[in-house]
Amino acid sequence: MKMTFSPNFYRTFFAVLSVCFLAGCFGKSVELPELAEVHGTVSIQGKPAKLIMVVFQPEAGGVASRGTTDADGKYSLRYGANGTGALFGKHQVRFSIADPEGNSTELPEKYSLDDASISVEVTSESPNEFDFELSD
Repeated sequence: MKMTFSPNFYRTFFAVLSVCFLAGCFGKSVELPELAEVHGTVSIQGKPAKLIMVVFQPEAGGVASRGTTDADGKYSLRYGANGTGALFGKHQVRFSIADPEGNSTELPEKYSLDDASISVEVTSESPNEFDFELSD
């Protein structure tokens, strides 16, 4: 006995299969590690530093947190796409110019992304506020 299926059966079958596939791919939320809120200011030669990327790289390894300063030199760190803050523990702090138009923010070379000269510790006790005065 030969089984035959109508075109509607195949359409329904593939529609249900597609919904199950998409639910499996997008139905799970990514679980973030425990994070501490981190913010502060960056100034260069005593003036607020605008459009400076601040990077906290965990010394124990893991994903770095990043933030960009506003016109007042203030930043708040983000962890990945959905997290706010940074992992607990010691971090090397690096800075780079985040202005895509290349405006004249002079960043002292010793604070560049290649030279981790500042170390801070993010703790479970608030506030984790780190202000940086960058000078030559």
